[in-house]
Amino acid sequence: MAVPPTSLLLSLDSTLQPLLLPSSSRPPRPSPSFLSRRLIRVLSRRPLISTPIPATVSQAVTVASTSRSSTLPDFKRTHNLTHGFLEIRPMNEAELDETVKLLAESFSDAMFGSDRCVPLLIFLVKQYILERLRLVPHMAVLVGLYTEKNSDVSQLACTAEVSFNDLGANTACPTPQPPAGYPYICNMTTKKSLRRKGIAWHVLRACEDLILQMEVKTAVYLHCRVVDKGPLAMYTKAGYKSTDMTGSDEDSL
Repeated sequence: MAVPPTSLLLSLDSTLQPLLLPSSSRPPRPSPSFLSRRLIRVLSRRPLISTPIPATVSQAVTVASTSRSSTLPDFKRTHNLTHGFLEIRPMNEAELDETVKLLAESFSDAMFGSDRCVPLLIFLVKQYILERLRLVPHMAVLVGLYTEKNSDVSQLACTAEVSFNDLGANTACPTPQPPAGYPYICNMTTKKSLRRKGIAWHVLRACEDLILQMEVKTAVYLHCRVVDKGPLAMYTKAGYKSTDMTGSDEDSL
């Protein structure tokens, strides 16, 4: 299934833009609510057979962290597509530089319409990801490895960042910010040459599957630029709705 190019680089936008543009040269920007929409989807969780309740809050945190630590390394989703094979899983250390390059190129294209800032962005994005990885297992960076049909060579095709709770929360979210303690998806992008192949759809679903496996809150938030009509349509099709238009959904969860 073909889907539009997808870019959720709003978190990196909020983090890196002040470093890239001096305040005197920054063009005037419309209000944040015009730039992006906060979207929410409530996932359906399968009933658990048995979930022991720890005696204290500290024990609860320890048990939850241990469970997440064991879940993350084993998480994997594979898809046989008409044009190739896609494997989605947590990023490993050897894939860090390639993931950083993909994010830097996507961010530069989205922000400047060119690759002129990619070298600087590679340095900044790498520092950002290294800082974020210190919060594992309360967050994760997923990557998708794509192998074209009749080929044995795989390439890093996509990435996405997921935070599961307050301990893994991204403090650079654009406004309107997601409520505290809820899962949040950001920095999701697909390699430019591999877009419109349905890869973004599978990455989004993999993020949701991982959130369910991590046994956290099931209301998932993300941001989408208002100007990105294609991605916004994809998220709507996936079941997301705008909290900017419907009010504060988290109050009823």
